[in-house]
Parts: sequence; C-alpha cells; structure tokens
Amino acid sequence: MTVVITVAIGVLRTVLFLVVMQWIGGSPAFAVGVHEDKFPRIPEPMVFDLVRPLGSVGGDFEINSLFQQSMGSEGGKLDIAPEFELAVLDGFGIEYERILKDDATNAHKVAFQGLFGTPVDGHLVHGWQYFGKLDTHKKTFKSTALYLVGHRLNREWSMMHMMGVQQNDKSEGGKIEGVDGDTKGIDRDAKGVSGLYNFSLFHNTTSWLVSGLETNFSFQSSGIQEAMIMPQVHIHFAEQYTVQLGHGVERRSDGDFTPLITWRVIFSLKDFFGFF
Repeated sequence: MTVVITVAIGVLRTVLFLVVMQWIGGSPAFAVGVHEDKFPRIPEPMVFDLVRPLGSVGGDFEINSLFQQSMGSEGGKLDIAPEFELAVLDGFGIEYERILKDDATNAHKVAFQGLFGTPVDGHLVHGWQYFGKLDTHKKTFKSTALYLVGHRLNREWSMMHMMGVQQNDKSEGGKIEGVDGDTKGIDRDAKGVSGLYNFSLFHNTTSWLVSGLETNFSFQSSGIQEAMIMPQVHIHFAEQYTVQLGHGVERRSDGDFTPLITWRVIFSLKDFFGFF
C-alpha cells in the first residue's frame, strides 16, 4: 500500500511539473511543430543521457542499454539498464528504463522531456527533464527535475549542461542519479533534497566519431557528495547503430575512488510511427 501511495504522489508531481514547465516557457513546452534543422545537434552524455536529443521530431525512437562495471572492491559487478525512448510529439519525449542489478530488477524509471526552444538559432537549445524512479527492493521513490542547456560552439565543439534537484523519499541508503550506476550512482548518506550538476564537452572528431568528457556531481549543503569523470567516445557504425565506450572514475560519498568501465549499445529509428 505504501508503494502505491508513493507512486501516486510521484504521478501528481509529474503532472504539476509539466504544467509549470509549460507556463514558464516562452513557447509551449511540447514545442509542437518544431523543425529538426532549426536546432543544434548536441551529442548525449553516455551515463546521464537525455530522453531524446533536444529538438527531436515526433517519431524519433531509440532502444539502448547501458552497461557499467565497477572495478573497485565490489568485485566488478556488472549493472545493466535497458531503455526505450520515444519522441511522441515534436520536442517532447518519454522514456522507460529498467535497472538490473545483481541479475534482478532493482528499479524502474519513467522520464519526460520537453523543449523550450532556441534563444540563438543554430547555436543554443534548452529544455527540461523530469523523471521518477521506483526502487522495488528498497521501496523508495526518487523525483528529479532538471534544466537542460546545449550549446554548439562551432562545427566540432559542443557542450551540454544539466542542472536541477532530486528529492529522495525514504532515502536511507538512497541513490543519486547520474553518478555511479544504479546504474547511475550510489550515495549512502543522501537524504531529503540534493542538487545535481552535470557538464559534458564534446568534439565531433570525424563524421563517425565523437569524443567527449562527461562530469556528474551531486551535492548538499555540506558540499559535494559524489562526483564522476567519464572520458568517452561515440562510434556511429551506421545511421541506426551506435556504440559508446568510456573508462572513468567516481568518488563516492565515503571518499573512496572507484574505476568504472562503461559502454552503451544503441539502435535508433527516425520515424517509429512510419516503421509500422
């Protein structure tokens, strides 16, 4: 019963967040009628990714799975997080993620993402993201709201900022999204509201290769709780197939540094609705 109440509260938060985002934006948050070529194409961070790239048109679909292996004292356990992502309207996408830990479902995540627009055509794009995550093992629920800003500096260089807050309900032993994988982060001490800031820098090295550096931080009033640095490459084998590879390190709330090996396998379709 407690889980049902928690999920119901999370749904209400989602509805309220969508209403507020639509009211704040200068144009409708769903940005119906956007054109893909109007917006700069910014690569997605590998660990803490977007629902779909900002400015995606309706029908843009992706199925992918993140794999993350800790090389520290935990014995090199492999965490897996398959995701289904779909832009249901121009500028508005949804995502479902199932997080598998120790060969069992550890959590379910549902995300929504909207587009505000492009203050500087061809260079800057911004939007929002909200997601809720239910941990079926710990019976906890996490709510996260983010403001997203992508900036294309020139043909080669671009960057992405993601900043926001996360509320950890019943958060003893809770997790902070976007640092180490749960598959994306463990913060054993976090309670209440935590701040999140992620910065990624990308270089379009060739037509099929993107090089990047992703940094993720979680913090509270006492300071930074966790941090992750993840150098990465994105290899585009074809329009529909991409593999992302990364090797980095995280600093956990207990002060320990843990090496991480991470990879993501991606299959995408530009017109999901037309495919059928």
